[in-house]
Amino acid sequence: MIYYYDNKRSISDWYIKLLRENIFTITIPGFFYQYSIMRFFLKRTFPFQSVKKGDNVLQVGSAAWTFDAGVSQTAMLSTLVGEKGNVIVFEPEKKNIEYHKKYCRRYGIKNIYVEPFGVWSDSGHLDFLIHQESDGGHVSEKIYHWRGGKDTNFKKTTIHVKTLSSYLDLKKIVPKLVNITVNAGEFNVLQGAEKSFKDIGNFTFPIFGPRKWYKDAIEMLIKSGYKVVLSDAPPTLRGRPVYRNQANKMCKNNPQRIVAFATKDISILPQKRLIPIEKLKRERQTYVFIQNHANTKNEKKIKG
Repeated sequence: MIYYYDNKRSISDWYIKLLRENIFTITIPGFFYQYSIMRFFLKRTFPFQSVKKGDNVLQVGSAAWTFDAGVSQTAMLSTLVGEKGNVIVFEPEKKNIEYHKKYCRRYGIKNIYVEPFGVWSDSGHLDFLIHQESDGGHVSEKIYHWRGGKDTNFKKTTIHVKTLSSYLDLKKIVPKLVNITVNAGEFNVLQGAEKSFKDIGNFTFPIFGPRKWYKDAIEMLIKSGYKVVLSDAPPTLRGRPVYRNQANKMCKNNPQRIVAFATKDISILPQKRLIPIEKLKRERQTYVFIQNHANTKNEKKIKG
């Protein structure tokens, strides 16, 4: 079953519009007032309601620019899991890795751990493109060509990658949530985690823009026992801080900013906010997204 999550609730809107987008939090960044004191709102904001204090969560891909913009999902998760929890970040790019370490030292954060490699569908080495202007624009070379990229401002390199399943088997970790943000490579990450689906409670990942694989990802998750919930307000792509970042201007022109949340326990979300996708009103962005990208051949299978 696929659901839509209605996030039009006053407390979340108040947080996003009046607090997170406040000019003060943009021009004078700081972990305490951008993230720590926002915990009350973050734990009520989709798709992070499942995260509790003491949880182990995984963040696949984490750009440096998001921290001071007030929209870092890594920092949000750090706030949510608290001192007894852990946020394990998988990030292959050296400058991003160094910034994470610097940020954690600056603000005394002790629950963020960075693994200096990428996560993919297979373990080994991956041809990778480093964007020369945007620390959030790095991408797999295969994904770049597949999505028809025309930007030439990249430097090619090779990175070490592992599958999530191999990592979890080695470390004996059972994550509460796996949050994936890797520039249209999220399906590859999911494929590398399939052997561990029985141990992973929740996934969240974006499905907007060039991610034409989203139907296959949803079908795979549903077949593995997950319920999939879609919404059109991921926490890092709705607010003005993203729009003001020159390296991410493309977000401003993308009307369908859809995030998917896959869970085995649908009761962790407020039931009154859940709408079966087939009952979704046409004016919703998510409805338009589904209709514009519908694969009629697989429609019945995907609806579960």
